[in-house]
Amino acid sequence: RGQVVAVSDTGIDMNNCYFADEDGTMPTEKRDDTRRKVIEYHAYVDDKDNDGGHGTHVAATVAGRLDDSDDETVHAGDGIARGAKLAFLDMGYPDGRLMTP
Repeated sequence: RGQVVAVSDTGIDMNNCYFADEDGTMPTEKRDDTRRKVIEYHAYVDDKDNDGGHGTHVAATVAGRLDDSDDETVHAGDGIARGAKLAFLDMGYPDGRLMTP
């Protein structure tokens, strides 16, 4: 809890239950600590995940969190650092290729 983890991959599906904010808005490059999970999203290539969902899977493995209502409950799909927030660099094309900055 209280940590920010940086992840770079093909993107995050921001409609995914592990990352979505209640207001449905997409995070931006400007850090916003009030967001539930993804506090920065740098859309280097685009602002979505590829069809395979690799970036969403990786980000969820690192810091996915199904429900923030109870700090003690661990859900089966929660990530390793479930209390952390994410700063994400989307560097993946829809076909899975990556473009490094």
